[in-house]
Amino acid sequence: MFKRFFVLIAVLSLLFCVGFSKMGAGVYLGSPFGLYGRYFLNSSSFVDARVGYSGFLTLTADYLLYKPSLVKFEKFVFPLHYGAGATVGVFGSSVLLGSNFPVGLNYAFMDGKLDVALEAALGITVVPYFNFGVNGGVSVVYYFD
Repeated sequence: MFKRFFVLIAVLSLLFCVGFSKMGAGVYLGSPFGLYGRYFLNSSSFVDARVGYSGFLTLTADYLLYKPSLVKFEKFVFPLHYGAGATVGVFGSSVLLGSNFPVGLNYAFMDGKLDVALEAALGITVVPYFNFGVNGGVSVVYYFD
């Protein structure tokens, strides 16, 4: 059942992204592994969402501030993002609720059409138990015109 739900969410997410500017879709390679979407609200903030699987199905959404030229190394610019979000997970008949606080560095390719970001996040689980953890990964996002 979860595989069908995961495929349905993936297809709907990709269809939703087609035709919008400032919006991209891709994959998140890490914990949890899954599909990733990003929408820029303006030049200094964006929202993102992930549908992933890490032993159980998770849905994560974040509000992130974006600093386009904060980290520079010679000719390369690595925009920084940081913010906060929420996570909902389903495993068996149980539900997981928590928050996360990600920080990451981005790099754009192909004139801004493809973005790769390295991210780490502090996660706090509040339901069904209180727990801290650290997760992270790499997102690869393609932006639609």
